[in-house]
Amino acid sequence: MQKWEYVFAEAELSWGTWCVRYENGQEIANWKKMYPSVYANEVGKRGWELVSVAFHDSDGGSHYYRLFFRRPVE
Repeated sequence: MQKWEYVFAEAELSWGTWCVRYENGQEIANWKKMYPSVYANEVGKRGWELVSVAFHDSDGGSHYYRLFFRRPVE
């Protein structure tokens, strides 16, 4: 049976641009330059595959995308 490991990332709107700020709850260094396409290409080089994206819109004005990546456990 195939086993998977996962990465969860959050992208937020910062100064009019979407940037990936968190990976597995940890703030990414230099996140203001981490555009979603840049982030996806970087984790893709490490073997991660984007499998889902969910938009979060709260009553308090918080808006972000959660990106879900997976790769097989060897």
